[in-house]
Amino acid sequence: MQVRPATGRTIDSGSQRVSVRGRLVDSVFMGAMVKYDVALPSGNHIAVLSPDKVQRHVLAIGDDVTVSWPIDGQRIVPDA
Repeated sequence: MQVRPATGRTIDSGSQRVSVRGRLVDSVFMGAMVKYDVALPSGNHIAVLSPDKVQRHVLAIGDDVTVSWPIDGQRIVPDA
């Protein structure tokens, strides 16, 4: 699955949104953005790019987070 980077968020889910729970395992500051690496219970990881300056000071490595995005912001990509 592919999610447009601008649509991913580490916030609670709302209506018409897809959400997954995970644990924050890394964060990398990239200028105006922060790239978060979230480990899912399945063992897979999801990367989230966020411009949210408030989350930079609130989220810490090891925190449980919910990553959500709008349904129309994703695309299912078949295995190669």
